[in-house]
Amino acid sequence: MRILLIGEYSNVHWTLAEGLRLLGHEVTVLSNGDFWKDYPRDIDLVRKEGKWGGIAYIMKLLTILPKLRNYDVVQLINPMFLEIKAHRIMPVYRYLRKYNKKMFLGAFGMDYYWVNECRTRKPLRYSDFNIGDELRTNDDALKETKDWIGTDKEQLNKMIAGDCDGIVAGLYEYYVCYQPHYAAKTTFIPYPIHSSNHDGRLQRNHDKMRVFIGINK
Repeated sequence: MRILLIGEYSNVHWTLAEGLRLLGHEVTVLSNGDFWKDYPRDIDLVRKEGKWGGIAYIMKLLTILPKLRNYDVVQLINPMFLEIKAHRIMPVYRYLRKYNKKMFLGAFGMDYYWVNECRTRKPLRYSDFNIGDELRTNDDALKETKDWIGTDKEQLNKMIAGDCDGIVAGLYEYYVCYQPHYAAKTTFIPYPIHSSNHDGRLQRNHDKMRVFIGINK
């Protein structure tokens, strides 16, 4: 199959592409490398700062779009899969939908369903937005709520989720936020990893296990 993966979070799409290529598929990854992380990609689409950076980004996107046709599968990392405003992403999505076969939405991070479900139905005891029945009021929680609830981002997320052929949740947390709304097309597929890097077994000759938790500042 010809597969197009658009966007990047923590090397998810590039790692997935490596696995799919081993299975014989033709895969193209288009992304900005996840900003400062600068992960590998086949088609580079980075937006530079300032007005002219935005204009250059749009011009490059328009140049690239004709090349993004005739794929069997297109997967988006997030509803906001490009560095432009939500209302400008809508026609890009429709273009991709028109000229490709199957469209899949990734539930891999911050989006409307994650924000809204964690604030209303609260399927998880702890989340970015709740501790039990109590809503968080820290700056990040308030910022993301303002960003996704009652905005163009919400409308974009709902449109893509309702229109696409399937929704792939990379974590259980995201799965429980989408599944009640799109039970027939939401699937939990854990993030791809390089299994060759380790044997998957815990070391039992130590009385302590060290766990690294990385935090982006």
